Amino acid sequence: MRGASRWRGQATVEVALALPTLLVVVLLVLQSALYVHALHVVRSAAQEGARAAAADGATLAAGEARARTLLEAGLGRSGQSLTVSRREDGQGVQVAISGSMGLLVAGPVRALGLPLEAVGRATWESFVPTGGGV
Repeated sequence: MRGASRWRGQATVEVALALPTLLVVVLLVLQSALYVHALHVVRSAAQEGARAAAADGATLAAGEARARTLLEAGLGRSGQSLTVSRREDGQGVQVAISGSMGLLVAGPVRALGLPLEAVGRATWESFVPTGGGV
């Protein structure tokens, strides 16, 4: 009986030591998953915005609007804080998205954020009828 009393409370100490570590691991996995999702949304929005702006008869504003719509659909309110810029050159258009994603943890490190940047490029589309009719 005397040996058993030495081990009383051991499970409580083990849980008290293991639980914070497990919580940190779960938060890291969750933050990583959210960050990868946000990266995919930003990259897709930039590419789709460039494609929409390069379509025959479309404008750069239409491409920016398309990119913003996709950002808000994929990221919610977080998508509104990202910067969308557009540019055209002789061959096509470019839509760039930049900003950062906040961290899940509270405190001073939350303001650090994770960078979100993507550039989508597309060449101008134009309809050129071929000679001869059917």
